Amino acid sequence: MGQDLRYALRSLRKTPGFTVAAVLTIALGVGANTAIFSLVDAVLLRVLPVQNPKQLVFPTAAGTAGPSGAPPYPCFERLRSGTSSFAGLAAFTGDELRVEIDGNPEQVMGQIASGNYFEVLGVKPAIGRLMTEQDEKLDGPVAVISHSYWQRRFGGDAAVLGKTVSFRKQPFTIIGVTPPEFWGLSPGRPLDLTLPITVERKALSDSGMWWLTIIARLKPGISVDRAQAESNAVFKSFMADSKSRHPAEILAKHFEVVP
Repeated sequence: MGQDLRYALRSLRKTPGFTVAAVLTIALGVGANTAIFSLVDAVLLRVLPVQNPKQLVFPTAAGTAGPSGAPPYPCFERLRSGTSSFAGLAAFTGDELRVEIDGNPEQVMGQIASGNYFEVLGVKPAIGRLMTEQDEKLDGPVAVISHSYWQRRFGGDAAVLGKTVSFRKQPFTIIGVTPPEFWGLSPGRPLDLTLPITVERKALSDSGMWWLTIIARLKPGISVDRAQAESNAVFKSFMADSKSRHPAEILAKHFEVVP
């Protein structure tokens, strides 16, 4: 074995071009497989660290081209008030947010979400508390940060509660930190900050703006088919009343409830 190893090393030294190509090929292969496994692990193997994840579904509009995203916020409100299959529905959307902390501008991976977002998911705080529907009133605007952002940006200091984060020149008080295992609902996009959805007041009343994702929890004993049929009726009623001609409406012919 030792002789074979020495012979191999001498041969590789005599052909440096082949050696470099072989090492790079192996490195790329290992890296690609590691990346693929990481994605599969995040998307398929890990169960969401929430309460009863199998009850969670994504209600979404769909058509001949497949799912086209959740409908506008006014339709979300109709679904929330006009369906009985769900224990709760929450709306959210994520993007990079430019905020200020202690007067210093920062770019964070954030989201805005309805006040019941964490309640629907069944997520409990690591410290402090999480948002509720009352926080949508922005009567003392609040923010929730992730555990990883708390550790990375604030050194895990419990004094982070009560600290302010400014977004669009409006201060938001940090009220809680999510548990370390909760990274959000978008694989590959770790979440730093969550703000109340009502910061986008104009968009909430726009029946032609398709910008949300909806997460819902089925009531015990309710099938996906029943929830889909009920949601589809509400969605078609909304589409019939909608006056806008957004491109998404052309693709959206019915409603689906996706596990």
